[in-house]
Amino acid sequence: MDSLSYWRNRILSTILFFGVAVGFFVLISMFPMAIENRFWGLMFWDSLIWSAGAALLFLPQIGYTVRAVFSLLFVYIIGVVITVSVGPLSGGPAWLFCFAVLAGILFGPRVAIFALLVNMVTMAVIGYLMIHGKFGGDFPFFKSERLMIVAGINFLFLNSLSAISVAALVRGLTVSHEKEKQLSLSLKKEQVKLGLEIKDRTRAEEKYSDILESIEDGYFEVDVQGNYTFFNDSMCRILGYSRQELMGMNNREYMDRGNAKMIFNTFSQVFRTGIPTKVLDWQLIRKDGSVCYVETAVSLIKDQNGKGTGFRGIARDISDRRQLEKQLRQAHKMESIGTLAGGIAHDFNNLLYIIMGNTELAIDEIRRDNPLYTYLERIKSASLRAADVVKQLLNFSRETRQDLKPLDIVLVIKDEARFLRSIIPSTIDIRHNLPNAEISIAADPIQIRQVLMNVCTNASQAMEMTGGVIEISAEEMDLTEDHALQYPNLSPGRYVRIAIMDTGPGIDPENLDRIFDPYFTTREVGKGSGMGLAVVHGIVKHHKGAVSVTSTKGKGAVFSILFPVLQIDGPGKAFKTVLKL
Repeated sequence: MDSLSYWRNRILSTILFFGVAVGFFVLISMFPMAIENRFWGLMFWDSLIWSAGAALLFLPQIGYTVRAVFSLLFVYIIGVVITVSVGPLSGGPAWLFCFAVLAGILFGPRVAIFALLVNMVTMAVIGYLMIHGKFGGDFPFFKSERLMIVAGINFLFLNSLSAISVAALVRGLTVSHEKEKQLSLSLKKEQVKLGLEIKDRTRAEEKYSDILESIEDGYFEVDVQGNYTFFNDSMCRILGYSRQELMGMNNREYMDRGNAKMIFNTFSQVFRTGIPTKVLDWQLIRKDGSVCYVETAVSLIKDQNGKGTGFRGIARDISDRRQLEKQLRQAHKMESIGTLAGGIAHDFNNLLYIIMGNTELAIDEIRRDNPLYTYLERIKSASLRAADVVKQLLNFSRETRQDLKPLDIVLVIKDEARFLRSIIPSTIDIRHNLPNAEISIAADPIQIRQVLMNVCTNASQAMEMTGGVIEISAEEMDLTEDHALQYPNLSPGRYVRIAIMDTGPGIDPENLDRIFDPYFTTREVGKGSGMGLAVVHGIVKHHKGAVSVTSTKGKGAVFSILFPVLQIDGPGKAFKTVLKL
């Protein structure tokens, strides 16, 4: 039910309630007079109308139109009956007056005009009959017919004015209500439409959000100042910040000045031209201080007027790829150096054979007291030292013959630790953390001992002035395909990882990439050949393993050496490397 119908029902119910309530007392007070004067007709009609009014009030199943029509009819009948029974100078015209006004309220202007016409006809008929003496000769009456006509015209005029005014007001309310209803319907339609649009947009945003959160690449949006306004979880993972920390953060806070300047120039170019950038490599600083590299494409965000309001982009973490490329370049460099060193060593070895052979022949031909004997011995000694250098070069270049056999690396480490204890200063503590079980690898025992000797000697030399700790540990590990990306030359499989950790001064970051290069050393002249770690690299590579180093300046270094584990089969001790090919 709309508001206009609601109030019309309320008005009708109020009229019926007061009519029934007041009518009850009127009937009680009227009955003695009616009985005394024998107004049986008046008693009948009043009682009938009161009963009908009570029925209209207390029977809600009766519709509004029926209730309203009968209510108006009862008011009209009461007015006519009183006027005919008592005369025009009674309450009858007042009831007729209410009849027209209520018609306008309950049904509007048209019914009000109809009710006025009914009143005019009724009053004209009653007046005509009374003037011609048909009835009402003893009624209180006006002094002249003209006065009666004037009074009737005034009654009809006031009745018309009141009824039409009320009807006009109701009409205005009706029109306003219809407009309000139409507006409400239009608003509801717009609300439904807006709700559907919001629902569609919400679905699109959820789908968009699901896509963004499902990709591994970072998505970000920044304002024109470079402050984060939106991003996905992958962007948080790349930079190491939480959502709360990253929201509103400026790009200068996670990069150095050089990269910040480069990014500023890139964003400025995109803002001026509106053309998205191609893929760029940025160096960023994570929350923990570590460096990561991202591959980024950036485009401009525009408003409805085409004005740039910010930037959006995709950032892909390529730190692992950069590290892999770095390792591949290092491997190719070491391969090239090894090839060159092997060729030089072969040629130099041939020359040494000639020099050493002729020197020994000359020594055999002269006496020891000959002054030349001392010079020849020096030539021979220098040739032997040169032969050792050639051997080291051949070990680095993997040109020497290897006798690989099953070797318990745990036992070798224990033996070598005891030997190192006798040659390393006592200010340096040697510890080992080894499993009780045997771990077998295919190796040349002499060369494996040389690897341990060279790495531990290098560590002890770094701590000879301050003292410290060298700790050797070994454990088996499964190298998965994901982890194998860190070691380009290794296949996934079962490996033993030997970690040699020291508490020395650490290695400068700029030297880490050159630590395994032949003849590279940071020690004083005469205190290191620069071939120790290069030989380690060559031996480990020849054993199908890998060696790497991590170091923080002032916190020592850790050398990690990986060898494939052997699986011993059957009584004959046949063995095979546990690798996934």
